Formats: sequence, C-alpha cells, structure tokens
Amino acid sequence: MRREDCDNSQVLVALANELRHLHTVAGRNHNDLNFTNVLVCESEDFPTTHLLDFEYAGPLDPPLDIANFFCEWMYDFESPRWFEPDPTRFPSDEQARSFIAQYLGITNYDDEVLAFQKEVQARIPYVHKFWIDWAMKNFSDRYEYVQYAELRQILVD
Repeated sequence: MRREDCDNSQVLVALANELRHLHTVAGRNHNDLNFTNVLVCESEDFPTTHLLDFEYAGPLDPPLDIANFFCEWMYDFESPRWFEPDPTRFPSDEQARSFIAQYLGITNYDDEVLAFQKEVQARIPYVHKFWIDWAMKNFSDRYEYVQYAELRQILVD
C-alpha cells in the first residue's frame, strides 16, 4: 500500500472489509497495520487487499488496530526521513468515520460509528507508546529509531 491509497475510497473499503474479516474469523488483531504490511491488488473491477506480516498479532481489540492504521498515515516509509511524522496526514474526522463505517458495515454515520471513533481516539496514546517502546528496546543504537521514538513521544505529550 502507498500513502496515495488513503485517498482511494475503493482501496479503503477493501482494507476495512479485509480487517473486519480478520477480526471476525481469527478473533485477533494484526497490530502492525502500516503501508508496508498491506498488499493492494488492482483489478479492472475493484481493488483487493491482503494483510501481511503477522509478527505482532495479538488479542482482539479492533479500535486499537484501526488507531494504529490511522497513526501510520502520518509516516512516509518511502522517504529517507521515514521516522518524521506529518500530523497533517492523520485522517480527517470524515475520513476516519468513513473507514470506521465501512469496517462496521454501516452505510451512514450513526451513533455506533461515533462511539467507535471515540474508542479509536482513546487508543492512540497506547499505539504511540507501543512503538516508542519497540524502537527503544530494539534499536536504541540507531539514530533514526531514536528520532522516531522521540518524535512519537511529542505526539503523545
């Protein structure tokens, strides 16, 4: 997946459905939904997505998985400065509600979508803390990862 795919409603619908399928069938979270772990397959009719790399899969908490995905919108993994978040790229409320509605299988933005969105927002600090701890535990000797952790900490504060 590429950052530009976040502007493609068909790709996001496919991903929301794929994620719901994972949560429903496996009863597990992916926990590392970043662009490098989503394969987008274009077709003439409708794109499909496939989730890759289940190294961090864990207990089911759908709002946490979606919070992680939304946080990843801020990072450009194709850039040499991949570790610098751009908060302006975080999904707008409209984008977040649209993805959540697709995930929940709801055609309009009712109270269930808004309640789920609040759950997603509440988990964002936990997402940042997880990846801060991950970077410092595994890569504290590498400048980019220390920067990644420090810049993520600013997002939490």
